[in-house]
Amino acid sequence: MAGLLKLKKQIDWTDEEVYILCEFYGKEPIDKTLKRFKNRTRVSIMRKAKKIGITHKKYSNNEIEILKKYYKNESIKEIKTRLPNRTVKSIKDMAGRLELTTKRKKRT
Repeated sequence: MAGLLKLKKQIDWTDEEVYILCEFYGKEPIDKTLKRFKNRTRVSIMRKAKKIGITHKKYSNNEIEILKKYYKNESIKEIKTRLPNRTVKSIKDMAGRLELTTKRKKRT
């Protein structure tokens, strides 16, 4: 049974990787941070950040106001240009938390 599971061996984090994580995690989109690590997955990066107490940058009042003002009528692509340090997923998640709705047509 154990032979059926193909688990990857966990690789210890180097001091340099932890330094990079501390410098960039939560200060830039996760996709950009992910590119800084050759042998780490998104999940492993997020788990390590949580384990050492690093969190994502919270939305500023200005970013929230931008969402409230533009989310209803602009495309996600347009809003992303207004919030360049946020991912599309982050924008949608925050809009959901703020209970913002949209008049945009959904793709089918």
